Amino acid sequence: AKGLAPLYRQIGDALKASAVGCTAWLLVGNKELAKEVGLRTSRRIPVYNGPIECRLLRYDVWEGKAS
Repeated sequence: AKGLAPLYRQIGDALKASAVGCTAWLLVGNKELAKEVGLRTSRRIPVYNGPIECRLLRYDVWEGKAS
């Protein structure tokens, strides 16, 4: 999972650079990796991908909302 941390940071950076004013949803299976996005979630919905507990995360991408 640690090898994926840079990817999650890149996703967050891309959202902050190109999606200001938009809403983004990510389906994640690892809570620690989700923190690497660097944005606050406005909603967290528990879901299952087969037997894997996941979270559907909503990010409202606004300037100054990075955490």
